Amino acid sequence: MKRTLVTTPLWENIVADIPQWAAIKTDLGFDIVEIIHQELIRKGWNQNDLAQALGKLPSEVSRWLNPGHNFTLKTLAKLSAALEVTLIATPAQYASQQAHAIQEVAAIDNQAFSPKYYSYGSTIAVDVEEEPVIEAGSPSYAMAA
Repeated sequence: MKRTLVTTPLWENIVADIPQWAAIKTDLGFDIVEIIHQELIRKGWNQNDLAQALGKLPSEVSRWLNPGHNFTLKTLAKLSAALEVTLIATPAQYASQQAHAIQEVAAIDNQAFSPKYYSYGSTIAVDVEEEPVIEAGSPSYAMAA
């Protein structure tokens, strides 16, 4: 059965009245919960395993994994440590992680690495023998022409 999304003027007014910060908070919450679920799968864990690793009750972890939960920084840090993944990062941390990834790629390719500049934008470029261009969020790189 094909579903069709039907909107009404009332619904559009309700959505239009949602403050931008609330929409951003909701999106972030969904993203964080999705990453946690992906990492549980990657580790072969279930929610009980995560609760045990954190020293928490399974019911508490279950509440965390509902979108809309208001995570504290302390909880996010504990989850990041238990799952061995970065759940949130500041621009400086993100740039540092990208620079580290560039160094690993350069080391794998046995190329001399000498950084020229970094960008917080969508592209990070460095000056090496054959200048690699790293697309943010991409696990691969292409040689610059």
